[in-house]
Amino acid sequence: MDSAPLTYAIGDIHGRADLLDTLLERIAAHAGDRDHRLVFLGDYIDRGADSAAVLRTVSRLNWAEPERVTCLMGNHERMLLDALLTPEAARHWLYNGGDATLDSFGARDPSGLPSDTLDWIEALPTLHDDEVRWYVHAGLRPGTAASDSDVHDRLWIREPFLQEDHDFGRHVVHGHTPQRDGHPEVRRFRTNLDTAAVYGGALTAGVFSDAQGPALEFLQVQAGGGSAPPKWIPVRRERARRVEGVDVVPIASRSGANLSPPCRHQCAHSSHEPAAHEGETADGGGHREQGALQPGPD
Repeated sequence: MDSAPLTYAIGDIHGRADLLDTLLERIAAHAGDRDHRLVFLGDYIDRGADSAAVLRTVSRLNWAEPERVTCLMGNHERMLLDALLTPEAARHWLYNGGDATLDSFGARDPSGLPSDTLDWIEALPTLHDDEVRWYVHAGLRPGTAASDSDVHDRLWIREPFLQEDHDFGRHVVHGHTPQRDGHPEVRRFRTNLDTAAVYGGALTAGVFSDAQGPALEFLQVQAGGGSAPPKWIPVRRERARRVEGVDVVPIASRSGANLSPPCRHQCAHSSHEPAAHEGETADGGGHREQGALQPGPD
């Protein structure tokens, strides 16, 4: 049996702690005794019912094994940090699902969120890499080296990243743009793991090896549940196939909203909210959200 290490990259969670708990169990079963790493692609919060539990889970994994568990920032984490700075940014965040995050913490406004939670979010990186892949929340700008890419693009970009099959020298693994059909999007130079978990799709982990850039297979937990066991789907073509639904059983042992230990970092960024066009919502930083699963930044 191949003993080479694996990397499991996990797409946008958006408060679906139930799906995350189940997917982590599937990952553990799939990896067995094999060395493996976890890379979370951001957007842990907003829209779903239990952002507090998601943050508790991923931050504790990261704190316990920082060399093995990488957590990236998503645009929704950035919106939360910006919401601490101005009423306009706070309204923008609340409109895009921040109210659900506040409810999960029992907070009335962003200033009521635990300081250690905010410090951890503020310290999150926006780019991660290994020998054959770049990991980023939204994507990269074609024509710019990944290591020199703009932080705003890493969190927010859609076009021209999605339409151009650009070779960044390594395969790009990202989320941010939800796939309506619940299937990961597999392209020549990139893989999109946002499979619309919070919209009734699925929460997806791509399984990657050091031997190649694209995924070997995908693990999924369907948001709609179902009675069929999970299936692990080898990837042999550009288009990923449907994965059958699985029963989703929330883990009940979630208590307390605070995270520990604290990591003191100060937020020093600002938000700019342009007016939205019909069918679009301003993303809080100059790009506009188009296409999949509107309204609001994904």
